[in-house]
Amino acid sequence: MSSADLPEVPEDLPGVPAGSPWLAWARKLDAMARIGSTFASNPYETRRYTELAAISKAMLAELWARPEVELPELYHPTEGYVTPKVDVRAAVFDDENRLLLVREVADGRWSLPGGWADVGDSPASSAEREVREESGFHCRLTHLIGVFDAHDPGSPFSAYKIVFAGDIIGGEAGGDHETDGVGFYTRDQLPPLSHRRTPDRVVDAIFAHRADPTRPALFE
Repeated sequence: MSSADLPEVPEDLPGVPAGSPWLAWARKLDAMARIGSTFASNPYETRRYTELAAISKAMLAELWARPEVELPELYHPTEGYVTPKVDVRAAVFDDENRLLLVREVADGRWSLPGGWADVGDSPASSAEREVREESGFHCRLTHLIGVFDAHDPGSPFSAYKIVFAGDIIGGEAGGDHETDGVGFYTRDQLPPLSHRRTPDRVVDAIFAHRADPTRPALFE
């Protein structure tokens, strides 16, 4: 179905003031419920996320001023179309011009801080948050390095990888449950990389951009 075939939907919901944050909040709750249910480790967590999903669904139905229906119908029609997932990564450097990397618990290899973008957050703010959570450092992102095809042949879905450039502005080495190491490296001292998360062509683009920040962003 092309965009021309989709029914037209007004930008603002009936009865909801323009610029109201309620729709964004309801969608955020829906995303939290879906992600939480996926990673729930016990029946108590599963039940809580099921309740959260019901609340978000009721909120969306109320905002639309219509009876509760299946959740996908509550979004604009174009949002029901299946699209690639979005992986955001940050290539940030310290004062000695070394690249920040974190060691992934999943495979023991190193990668750029990053992960799936969250609903309701811009790509750049998602990447900055991932740097804080996975490394303990704060950063300022300044440029877009590129948008890369990140489809993994071993995965059932496709993905795009958005890579930003920036600098460390504070914080100290830390981490979360997904990472167990933090380090800064020059190009000729890189540790074993988690190539699914940080492919060689992305590394090449990062250091090329660092050498010449005026380079245009890459895309595939």
